[in-house]
Amino acid sequence: MSGPVEQVTEAIRVGGRRFSATWTVLACDAPTLWVIATTTPVGDARIVYGLRVDSDALTRFFRTLTYCSRRWPWTMLDANLTRAALTKQSDHALANLKRVLEGGRAG
Repeated sequence: MSGPVEQVTEAIRVGGRRFSATWTVLACDAPTLWVIATTTPVGDARIVYGLRVDSDALTRFFRTLTYCSRRWPWTMLDANLTRAALTKQSDHALANLKRVLEGGRAG
């Protein structure tokens, strides 16, 4: 990736915590790959979005989130409670994206 650094700031609410995160684009290989990451006082996260064509010539969308809290007791909860909260939030975000891509509106 060349040129200026691409960033966006997001207000986040998850697991009873509220904070802002500035996401930085680490990789972009349109239309197959987009990688973003953030470092905040509460933790570090990285999201990989990608498209792959499978053996049936169907295009598959995937999203992988990795997250690591910085402070106790949250670090002890990353493997279960934090993961569950982030999975629920991710499922909602992906459902919104699907609706938009299919011509609807995000809910």
